[in-house]
Amino acid sequence: MVVDLAAQVKHGRLLIKVPQAKLDVNIPDVVACVASTKQIVALGQTEDEVKAESPARWERDKDRIEFRTAFDTDDFDAELAASVLSYFAVKAQSRIRPGLLVRAIGRIVDRFNYDLRLPGYEDLPAKTRARFVRLLRAFPCVYRFSINGKLALGR
Repeated sequence: MVVDLAAQVKHGRLLIKVPQAKLDVNIPDVVACVASTKQIVALGQTEDEVKAESPARWERDKDRIEFRTAFDTDDFDAELAASVLSYFAVKAQSRIRPGLLVRAIGRIVDRFNYDLRLPGYEDLPAKTRARFVRLLRAFPCVYRFSINGKLALGR
């Protein structure tokens, strides 16, 4: 099955749509992550929301957590942006194919058609864009990946 994942950044918000998974996300483009590893702690949440959701973890890790935008081209972080896209692809696949065994089979038969709309992407330095595309190549199940309507990977 070809799974369509559309991601768009618009007015500081991240919109993700995966029709096959009935996934429709509209959140602020904010990522709470561990500063040293960029491990995602929360998506689309403010510091107060993260604190309220898990006060014990916040107290333990607050000095290591930073809040960043994933797709702001003024401060674009290829690794963080790729991690966010990967997170939503995994979430979509787990909705389409619940259960570990079925999901493992899905990794063999499913392919993702990614369509990313990122204003200002073409203005990023060539090295940054190349780094981002290299990270996308490592995604499992990529059928096609286009950025602003231009094919970056795939058929």
